[in-house]
Amino acid sequence: MAIKEATDETFDSLIEEGLFLVDFYTTHCGPCRSLLPTLLEVEGAFPVMNFIKVNLDHCPGLRDRFMIDSTPTLFIGKDGTFYRYEGYHEKEDFLKALTELYYGKDVKEQPKVEEVKQGINREGKKAKVRLNEDADKVREIQEGLKAKNGYCPCRARKTPENKCMCKEFRDQIADESFEGYCHCKLYYKEYV
Repeated sequence: MAIKEATDETFDSLIEEGLFLVDFYTTHCGPCRSLLPTLLEVEGAFPVMNFIKVNLDHCPGLRDRFMIDSTPTLFIGKDGTFYRYEGYHEKEDFLKALTELYYGKDVKEQPKVEEVKQGINREGKKAKVRLNEDADKVREIQEGLKAKNGYCPCRARKTPENKCMCKEFRDQIADESFEGYCHCKLYYKEYV
């Protein structure tokens, strides 16, 4: 697939369905330029993936929304759910995350490519993570996240597990029996 350049306005529509890799970068970031060949190799291994680039110099809304303080920052995900990577990572890190998202964790049989393109999991339902419908609640939590440099405003300790999207909610996303809000009520996981 071709690389798509996202804007503040087009971002959500580019990640809401299917497998994606988002590269948040700035024009003068040396590590961002160094990472591009690796990302192109990863894209070659997953031709059904949307490869999305976001120039944070031109997208302050996305920079603020996801509290991106340094580049490169990457999101690798499927159907709106994602893993966040900050700084330089090896190709194998990205390939592992994409493989888990593409085929599912602990999958004995890999689904057909046509099923993956349609975003259908083994049960025929899609897990979707969305923001809380209460805009005031979202604004309040996002202000707290910004004040705490991306760490959950509901937790006292600034540990990697408490960086948004926190480990607790990532585990809940992976749990096929879970449907509901994350700890701070910013995100909601549902099956559609």
